[in-house]
Amino acid sequence: MLTQTLVTGETVYSHLKDACYCLAQEHAKPNAVSQWNSSGLLRLKQSFCHFQIFLLRDELLRDRICYLILLHNHPDKSESVTDKWVLTKREAEIASLLTRGRTNKQIAGELGVSENTIKTFVKRIFIKLGVHSRSELISEIYKLTPSPNHPLAE
Repeated sequence: MLTQTLVTGETVYSHLKDACYCLAQEHAKPNAVSQWNSSGLLRLKQSFCHFQIFLLRDELLRDRICYLILLHNHPDKSESVTDKWVLTKREAEIASLLTRGRTNKQIAGELGVSENTIKTFVKRIFIKLGVHSRSELISEIYKLTPSPNHPLAE
């Protein structure tokens, strides 16, 4: 997906990399109302791809910036794209914690909610992203991250 070309000639990877940079720059501006997420529709040559980027911060990572990027490819050229799969900021935060190996109990404690609330969020995340387990969720998210030897990595 990342190597596909947009109708503008730019690759999906390049576009998302620029979008992440812009999101981080907006968040870094002093006294600015900063956004923690960005979303949009990419026009590919034969289809559409909806993207959603979340700027994540983790106290363990200190000042490093991390992103959760979700892509949903639409095989037809119809612009009537459903946003059913789009995660809320809280769902993205929980998905991020899941990818870091946190248990429901740990996430509940960290976010100050009940374990049952986290179970409900996890179910919704799985449904929206079309996965059936935590390992499948992690696999899908990390498929979007090029390895250091990947030709797209810089």
